[in-house]
Amino acid sequence: MLTASLCWSTHALAQQAPPADASTSTSTGTGDQPLQEVTVTGSRIRRTTDFNTPTPTTVVDTTTMENLGLINVGQAALLSPANVSTFTPANTGNSNFFTGSYIPDLRGLNPYFGSRTLLLIDGQRAVNSNQGDSFDLNLIPQILVSRIDTVTGGASAAYGSGAIAGVENVILDSKLEGGKIVGDFDETSHSDGRDRHLGAAYGHSLFDNRIHFLIGGEYENSDAVGCEQTRSWCAQNQGAYVTGTTPPASGSADIIAYGSNIRSNFNSQSGVLYTLGAFGGALPGGPQPVTLSSDGSFTQPYSVGSPQVSFADPVQGGQGVPIYQYANLAAPVNRGTGMASLSGAITDYLNFKTNFLLAREET
Repeated sequence: MLTASLCWSTHALAQQAPPADASTSTSTGTGDQPLQEVTVTGSRIRRTTDFNTPTPTTVVDTTTMENLGLINVGQAALLSPANVSTFTPANTGNSNFFTGSYIPDLRGLNPYFGSRTLLLIDGQRAVNSNQGDSFDLNLIPQILVSRIDTVTGGASAAYGSGAIAGVENVILDSKLEGGKIVGDFDETSHSDGRDRHLGAAYGHSLFDNRIHFLIGGEYENSDAVGCEQTRSWCAQNQGAYVTGTTPPASGSADIIAYGSNIRSNFNSQSGVLYTLGAFGGALPGGPQPVTLSSDGSFTQPYSVGSPQVSFADPVQGGQGVPIYQYANLAAPVNRGTGMASLSGAITDYLNFKTNFLLAREET
């Protein structure tokens, strides 16, 4: 998979100066009354994780990321308990959808065609990088991130149906002064899954701190985490398979067993011809299934596994493809991403900010 993302966003903020005689108290006929409570409906002030507000916010900051050795924004986003994403490099090693991606998915709502999780970068909507109204967090340089705020309640009232599950707001380190460089390498105990990562960032203020620019990028090349060739339980193709179903009165649920030599049913590189039974398995007592020869010139008997419950369910034994023969426990990802940000004050009451993101990802 090859993914590229190009984002450009600009906005200006204006505010009116408060009157000179403004105060935080009100006057009545009996004297000044102190202000008892202030309700803030929207704020840029950083908050820590809290659970006593109408919309609780979970915050993952830079310190937490560094202490845990996280080098990817997607890894940091998974620290939120509400983020139950189906799509990460660790669970898409044998997937046909979004392989190698980190897709935010609060509450686990239908990630194939829209997770209903809105991603913001510095409070601004990010252009979707994948189908299904989603954004791959691999495309954001982690070295530029200050924190990640996650809100799971009430967000759709402000942002629409795309935020029914919640909002994840990636806040950049817009006050960075100076530069920083990071690099790391790791691999599994089986000498696979090697991950190389290098990142750099620089920020500086100009014109008496009225203008600030930030630039940075990172490169990561991670190998696949193998299965059948490196791990014993994969080599034995151990897994679950269906042995039958319960009676209709009990709901016709599948009966599951666990064993070795589990294979895909009727899955052969040269194809399989057979007669379907009542539930999609081979017809009991029917013609013997056959498969084509490697050159396709003749047919030969095909050994089916057992039990034959459905053609879609894995079976034990037979000539089908072993379930882990082409599987990876984690998908390989090669990504390079760069980002630049320019912000400042045009006047005392008029501010601007511009972000530019360019990224490339292969998996």
